[in-house]
Amino acid sequence: MYDSPKMGDIVRSPGVWDAEESAFYKVITRDGFGDNAIIDDVGDKRSGLSTFDVFRKVVGAEKSGLDERVTDLEKRVDRIEESTKPKTVKRRAKVGEKVLVVDETYANSVYNKGDVFTVEKTDSAGVYVEEHGVGLFHSEYEVIVKESEDAEFIEGEFAKVVGGTLCGTINPGVLVEIMNKKDCQGYYKIKLIDGSDYGFAKPEALEKVELSEEDIKLIKLGRKPGVYKGGDIIKVTETFGVVKIDIGDLVEVKKRGPSKDTFYMKGSPSYILAGKLVAPVESRVDIEWRECV
Repeated sequence: MYDSPKMGDIVRSPGVWDAEESAFYKVITRDGFGDNAIIDDVGDKRSGLSTFDVFRKVVGAEKSGLDERVTDLEKRVDRIEESTKPKTVKRRAKVGEKVLVVDETYANSVYNKGDVFTVEKTDSAGVYVEEHGVGLFHSEYEVIVKESEDAEFIEGEFAKVVGGTLCGTINPGVLVEIMNKKDCQGYYKIKLIDGSDYGFAKPEALEKVELSEEDIKLIKLGRKPGVYKGGDIIKVTETFGVVKIDIGDLVEVKKRGPSKDTFYMKGSPSYILAGKLVAPVESRVDIEWRECV
């Protein structure tokens, strides 16, 4: 009788799809129908594992040594999966690029963390993908890139510091601008977005990001990209189907939205919209404002 693979089982491929023959894979996800699945060598989700050999811990296996062998196999598969995990960068995707789902907060069981999709359409709030026509907020994915894609920088590009720097006080997690080409010792000169400090970093200490004019405007206000505050005045760029608001309308923010560049509009009902900053709350003289993100 066929024993269907369970979540966490190790399976051996007979050489179908893009799963190498005799290679081992771990059942770690589910497909769009809720069936247990593996991720093959090109990042596609594959269910229908009836032709795969199944390896699983069983009760009493400790005495026979099978438990130890399966545990060792699990560790080997985990190492293989980690070494073949696609290289990703945190930036907005372009049409035609592949993205890896890293956050399923708003998935509603339509997609799962670890899914790989191809971008069909983009807007200020997120992307729509070819495979299922679903939409992802920009915060829910990372872009799959080639190993060499983010290895070099040019003057004027932006990066997130992920390692150590020389000079200045620029710490990991901070966004910076590349000031010049790599020097003879392999360092780039970098500066904070507001120009208040500079330093030097090697490519491996930098992760390429894309920042819009809107992002830079918010960073100079001391905020994270895409974060609006209660009291900000925003020019609407996306309505997400709200019929009582038009593109170009000026509205006041109640609080930040569920993803970058989105916000809840002040009023009733409090619609989710996307837009561009016209007047930050800190600059308004018609109200007394308090910190509200």
